Amino acid sequence: DTDGTHFYAVQLDYSGSTLAVGYIGQSSTNDTSKLLVYKYDVEQNKYVKEFEFVATGDYGRRLQMTLDGKYIVVGGLLYSYLDIFEYDEDLGYIRKVHYRLPDTSGLGGLGISDPYKVGYIIGGTQNGWVIIAYYNATTEEFKVLYQNKEAPDDSWFYNPFYERWIPKVTEVFALCTHRDSSRPGYGIIYDVLTNQTVKIHFADPGSPQWSAAAVSPEANYVFVGNTLYMVVKRDVQSGTPR
Repeated sequence: DTDGTHFYAVQLDYSGSTLAVGYIGQSSTNDTSKLLVYKYDVEQNKYVKEFEFVATGDYGRRLQMTLDGKYIVVGGLLYSYLDIFEYDEDLGYIRKVHYRLPDTSGLGGLGISDPYKVGYIIGGTQNGWVIIAYYNATTEEFKVLYQNKEAPDDSWFYNPFYERWIPKVTEVFALCTHRDSSRPGYGIIYDVLTNQTVKIHFADPGSPQWSAAAVSPEANYVFVGNTLYMVVKRDVQSGTPR
């Protein structure tokens, strides 16, 4: 009963029984964007819609779901908030967090660090803001650890967005802007231990296009824009490189 041509971000849980979808509305037909969640019904041998949440902008363009299907972190362009939903067997999906972003143009990059408990939330906005937050699924506490404008307006942080979690060792995170003929290229490396960032202006506007950001599983290497960087690890006690 849903036009799948407007599906954008899509994620499955580990068992394949829960399907989360960001449905992008079309302004020309007054269609609205929404978060859709489907559960697989064995008797009907198909996915059945379990939950629908309607919102403004391109809601659901950026979407992360934990591997057990219990938590969904969602946002999008032209949507001013970051939302976290939790699944309750009796009540369905309940919105636990509705955090107002510093940029009304919304999220262009979104990642989480823990595949089951959300953990760190790594966000980048369309107008160059970086937000690092932490969600404790046990206490339901949401805390913003770092928030700063790191790149010019319309830089559009684009990565990360498809990684379910970032590195295996959560010591550094990386984001990258969407560089094209009109946008410059900026990369941000966030240091978890010091709560600081390193900003890399890797290219001026032009072609070819680069918009890649990735951290190796042990957080020893970071690829940002068009360059591979080695991470010099810090001594946890002294804070000096080791």
